[in-house]
Amino acid sequence: MKTRNVYLIIICAAIFLFMFAANKTLSQGRIDDTNVISEMKRGDKYVLNISSDEIDSLTGGFGKLYKEADCVLVVTPTLHRINSANAIFTFADIDKAIKDCKYINKKQVLVCEPCNFNNRKSYISTNGYNIMQQDKKYVLFLKKVKSVNSQDFRGYTVFTPVSPVFGKFCAESEDVTADTIKNVDLNNSKIMYSDIADWDILTSDMDVLEEYKDIKKLVYMNLLDT
Repeated sequence: MKTRNVYLIIICAAIFLFMFAANKTLSQGRIDDTNVISEMKRGDKYVLNISSDEIDSLTGGFGKLYKEADCVLVVTPTLHRINSANAIFTFADIDKAIKDCKYINKKQVLVCEPCNFNNRKSYISTNGYNIMQQDKKYVLFLKKVKSVNSQDFRGYTVFTPVSPVFGKFCAESEDVTADTIKNVDLNNSKIMYSDIADWDILTSDMDVLEEYKDIKKLVYMNLLDT
């Protein structure tokens, strides 16, 4: 009996340590003194840094985006956003489910946006992704994230764009708000977040920008203009 109790204690301790480590994953990278909404308004304090300026791997057009996505949603980001070391986690209201999926059973979706504000006053974009703006609607092509361990996300399945460049489109207009980033070393530039805050994508490649515009026309024609 005593041996059995010892085993139970060991098992309970192991479960506790596992849960503690899992929940600590996000908090270790979390920048607690960085409020996402307030920092977006203070964009002139953050220097743009694109972590990779490679052409996105998923450039197969509208059809491939739709096929690869677990769900396609029209959403509006809420004020509830969590800034972590590698991403911003945004709770977004679902305005319309275009391609629904079994993982969503709420009126909101939790989106892992591949960008973040760090405490060295840099705005980090992964492969040209730019954060969703408040009070705007977006069409998102999303895929399920396999695992994100945090108490902040309890009860939610986390999704991220199927493509950092081509997975998000502003639904406010068929037009694209963007230009090409000058072909400079962005780490040493003074391009600030406020300069590109309303851009749909961040790229120095005109071909990528033109493809984005072409896909957005199809998104608007097939999914929004109905």
